[in-house]
Amino acid sequence: MTLKDNLYKIETTDIDARRVELSLIPDSVIYRAHFPGRPITPGVCIIQTATELIEHLTGRPTELRGVTNAKFLAVVDPAISARVCYTFKKISPADAEETVKVAVVVEGKDDGGSDITFTKLSLLCHQK
Repeated sequence: MTLKDNLYKIETTDIDARRVELSLIPDSVIYRAHFPGRPITPGVCIIQTATELIEHLTGRPTELRGVTNAKFLAVVDPAISARVCYTFKKISPADAEETVKVAVVVEGKDDGGSDITFTKLSLLCHQK
């Protein structure tokens, strides 16, 4: 199952800035299970979303091969931060053929309306 249209919807895409703004779907089955009464976006879903968005930005089938760094700095609560932005700081070839190194930052607004960084990821992906 892809998370697009099940956990999030793409609102805007800026190919040049490598930035994708999403709206989270608060009544997603994932939020009903994680956690009832206090929904938060699971870390694995944040990572899977990044992988899907790399494919969206590059137009190439993408498979996650590894997470070299993951910093979860704040909880992504769909009731508070219904819109999040994934900015890909780096999408560059790695040593192996068809492998790319990816650095992504996930940001949004907190319940006071201030900018917040939720997650910083470094990923290794395979593209065909």
